[in-house]
Amino acid sequence: MLNFFRQFKRRDEGSVTVEAVIILPVILVVFMGTFTYFDVFRAKSQSLKANYAISDLISRENNVTPNEMQGYGKVFRYLTQSSNESWVRVTVVRCKRNCGNRNTRKLVRFWSRAYPDGAVPRLTTTAIRASYNDAIPDMYKGEYLVMVESSARYVPPFSGEWTGIYPRTLEDLVITKPRDGPKICFNNEDCNPGDS
Repeated sequence: MLNFFRQFKRRDEGSVTVEAVIILPVILVVFMGTFTYFDVFRAKSQSLKANYAISDLISRENNVTPNEMQGYGKVFRYLTQSSNESWVRVTVVRCKRNCGNRNTRKLVRFWSRAYPDGAVPRLTTTAIRASYNDAIPDMYKGEYLVMVESSARYVPPFSGEWTGIYPRTLEDLVITKPRDGPKICFNNEDCNPGDS
């Protein structure tokens, strides 16, 4: 019996097959994980770049219409290749007083709209002061800034049980200053030149 085990130990037929059966699942899991990690970074980068593109488009406007809001939402979905769960919200914010101090400044909402309409609530002055004060940079009195928020649903190409990455929502916020004037109006509402 001892002699049989010695001979079995020295034999090497089929060793490549055994090694392949052991290592192939490991290689596949590593490949799936690597592919998924790169894909989630690609999707996040794409979402942020799409937000910047829309923010840049809006910053060059003087007046945004409901049809343009719909177009911005469609552009975002096209650039991110995202589903109907994605949305874009545009809010124009003005600093009313105490603008030099972030702790005491009074930010007010000029207008806020989302596409698709009703996907997310419009921001209120209270919500801006409570949740966005730290994100909004320093402003001077009467200055307007455009906040573009976007959200896209990401579903990984491989199951989360294998890669550790599960479906998630990619959210971004970009704040831009209007380029062609002091403010950007919505549908020509409250758009008097001297109103600041």
